[in-house]
Amino acid sequence: MSHALHPSSFIILGIVERLGDATSYDLKNWADGSIGYFWNFSRASLYKEPARLVQLGLLSERQEETGRRRRLYAMTDKGRTALSDWLATPSEQATEIRDLGLLKLYFAQSGTQAALDSLIQDQLLAHRHRLETYRTLEQDLAANPDYRFYAAALAMGLKYEEMSVAYWQDLAKAQLKVE
Repeated sequence: MSHALHPSSFIILGIVERLGDATSYDLKNWADGSIGYFWNFSRASLYKEPARLVQLGLLSERQEETGRRRRLYAMTDKGRTALSDWLATPSEQATEIRDLGLLKLYFAQSGTQAALDSLIQDQLLAHRHRLETYRTLEQDLAANPDYRFYAAALAMGLKYEEMSVAYWQDLAKAQLKVE
């Protein structure tokens, strides 16, 4: 079964498992305030993929009879098994860093000194901002022991942002030159 599933499938299954009944809007809100900080994926999949998971028998669907008649998704036993199997499968794929700042830095020789200087300052500011956001989240998560796994994932985000701030600070001090 899992060969037909991709990471966004498991994102949806994991969120529905956590929330219980959830609309696509609920999925988007949860993802934006959690995994969206470290996993890049199409938010449109949160609206399209649940229907496919219903067809596969991994989610059930019911529609509200009144009001906005939203579609509510819930986990099935088959969905719980698929999520559990995925969690038990070794993650052998190498980590991929998709960082636009690093990509631009790689090709900076083809640009101007002003563009490079701006890139360094912009990246430094962006990573400092994200680090502060993560520190705020860390305080929020620390207040609830049910969020210990979220806090554990956030700890990696904190380390990454601390390292990124230090990296861009070092680049600023190095006064890298475009020639």
